[in-house]
Amino acid sequence: MPLRELARLQTVHRFLKLDINQQEELQELVHLASEICGTPTALITFLAESTQFIKFKVGFEPDTTLREVSFCSYLMEGQTEMVIPDTNLSM
Repeated sequence: MPLRELARLQTVHRFLKLDINQQEELQELVHLASEICGTPTALITFLAESTQFIKFKVGFEPDTTLREVSFCSYLMEGQTEMVIPDTNLSM
């Protein structure tokens, strides 16, 4: 495992253990992102080894997904931009 990925995973695990004081502000940020982008879904997620933890969300039910099916994992692999016009067609 590359050193950079190991450091990132350690940071994710530290964050997941925190009791976040700004939960309301982060949830408002997700709502604002959804409104600005004109999308029904917006998320703040954290990728662990095999799981994507969805901590703040609009228009999405699960609290976790497998990392292998997350769009974020593609960005972690080095892809710099991703546009998905309809996620229902991507599944």
